[in-house]
Amino acid sequence: REHHILVFRQQHLDDAQYLRFATLFGSVFQPPADIPVLFSGGDGKVPEIVKFYVGRGDLAKAEAYQKWADDTLVKEAMRHWASAVHAATIGDDAGFVEGVAAAYNAKGYYDDGYSIVPEASGIQRDGAGNITGAQVTFKDEATGQVFTQDFEGSEDLYRLGIDMLAPEQVFEIGWSRVVAADGVRDAVAKEIAKKGLDGAIKADDVLSAMEKMSKANLQFQGLPVEQQVQLALDFLARFGGSVPGAATTPAADVPVAPRP
Repeated sequence: REHHILVFRQQHLDDAQYLRFATLFGSVFQPPADIPVLFSGGDGKVPEIVKFYVGRGDLAKAEAYQKWADDTLVKEAMRHWASAVHAATIGDDAGFVEGVAAAYNAKGYYDDGYSIVPEASGIQRDGAGNITGAQVTFKDEATGQVFTQDFEGSEDLYRLGIDMLAPEQVFEIGWSRVVAADGVRDAVAKEIAKKGLDGAIKADDVLSAMEKMSKANLQFQGLPVEQQVQLALDFLARFGGSVPGAATTPAADVPVAPRP
């Protein structure tokens, strides 16, 4: 057995005494103030982030967060993230990497088209146990290409795992994708109307064409929306107004981009 539990019963310590006692077993991990240690809401109470959105008058965002956080796959990813945070607090390198990889790779959570290869990722230590470096190996799910990101120490790696994969941060990234997608959809609809093509072509077909062209040429994304729409219309004209081989994709009602 690698892990054991020590129980000190009937102790009455204030915060300062508890902290001093904890340092007897090693350094104490203290996350930045803006990074929650564990996701709130597991006890059935309304998460603080939802209260924040409601208090700001952003009811749609509050509802979207609650719906997203209640998703079974998201809850599983949150548990992996919380495990990684706990592992970081006790210096469990392997547990930290395992938890981060599981959260990052969870379908329906971060979903950026990449996955972490846990067996090729980790923290390096010298003979005295001091951290000398860290690395994370990523895999492009579309191409299978693998690349490694090196870190000088554990701090940046912990921030990557704890900060970037925190539920509130993941939701904000997903929400920004939804807002951006809505903005593009509105722009496409305006361009179609401006060109007098209402009823002749669907916005979804134009968006599908734009997505296909964006994947084929990364420079396409840097073009003005009006130019992207025109190129997409030219593309559709060659194929009778629909994208060849494209399936109809329903509009997302939660800020999660499905993994390819």
